[in-house]
Amino acid sequence: MPEQERCKLCAGKPKSEIFASQLLRYHSLLKARGIETMIWADMLLTEHNGGPPYHTARALEALPRDVILCNWSTGVVPLSSKRFQQMGFRVIQSNSAGINREQADWVIGNMMGCWSKAPWLALTTTDVQEFSYLPVLQSAERAWNPDADPQRDAWALSREFVGGRASEALALVARSPAPMAAGPAQSVSLAGVVNLSTRAARPAAPGAWFGLAPGESLVNLPAGKVRVGGLPFTLLPATRANAVAFGAQPVSIPVKGKKGALAFLYGCHLPDELRGTFLDRFKQKEAILGVPIGALRVSYADGTAATIELRYGLNMLAWKFGEKLLPYCYGATGSLAASTADMQARDPRGRDAFFFACDWGNPHPNKEIESIELISTGTEATPFLLAMTAWKTNEYSLTPE
Repeated sequence: MPEQERCKLCAGKPKSEIFASQLLRYHSLLKARGIETMIWADMLLTEHNGGPPYHTARALEALPRDVILCNWSTGVVPLSSKRFQQMGFRVIQSNSAGINREQADWVIGNMMGCWSKAPWLALTTTDVQEFSYLPVLQSAERAWNPDADPQRDAWALSREFVGGRASEALALVARSPAPMAAGPAQSVSLAGVVNLSTRAARPAAPGAWFGLAPGESLVNLPAGKVRVGGLPFTLLPATRANAVAFGAQPVSIPVKGKKGALAFLYGCHLPDELRGTFLDRFKQKEAILGVPIGALRVSYADGTAATIELRYGLNMLAWKFGEKLLPYCYGATGSLAASTADMQARDPRGRDAFFFACDWGNPHPNKEIESIELISTGTEATPFLLAMTAWKTNEYSLTPE
């Protein structure tokens, strides 16, 4: 670096001394305000980021012992938390899915990190879910119940976990209150607009399951009444057309009367060969809340409308799941599990298909609804609707708009 660009305060000083000086300055400022100091510990370990050329690990001895060290280096230096604890520091295991019993002796807690600019999304530019909010629930579970196996760094996120405690917590986050809804749920008939069957066929037949082979038929999809995320739905049988695929032209579903709330059970089809191209859409600025793949437009009798966006990753995922993917959407109240014909033949208990539910509190419950239009944004992913439920408006709660 040219001499004129060098910091006059730092010139000639060891980097470890500069590092320690800054840490002590911040510690003093925070302590004067009654705030404890927490710092990342990797630069205090010679074996990790505190070695050559700057040797910042030499600053460790100079630190006050009331500094809390957030140690994410146990994978590199397995006994580093023990080393810090024996020096008198409090240690929090960090960027961690959980603490095993060996590490539990040296730390005061566990901290999970969400290293993503959009942690509320299940997916971004890859199929990796480890940086979403979902592992925070797992991390909390393991912080209370340390793993007995000291050789295993983390529990694998399981569909059983997602379907149990995680789904309950996520439903509380996702559910939109519908204070204007009243009375029993009413199934909205899709019989007049269904254009797709969950039965596959080879060769492809019109209206068959996205032209897929018979092994990907969803003949095991339950028919009749089901509950998903606490919401009631009525599904048409797979023996005939039982879904509505969003196409180039909007599909209109008649829904007459005042409705306090609506609920939808939907999914989308994303061909394997187009997945990479589709995931590139997450790189666009407008995809910070998921990639828009469609919308449900509620049309009122007075000519106005309200729109419910379908965003991939936020409240929607492709129906076909690999072994590593989990049925998690931050903005969905829950998921319905099913199995393809191939999966049913391999493992009757296996589930490789998932569909998502959401509910919507009508912001204009005193307006008459005419219809709901299903609109596609024309991406590589094709949304489809399996069922819709409505609740009447609670007339006693209405106020003039």
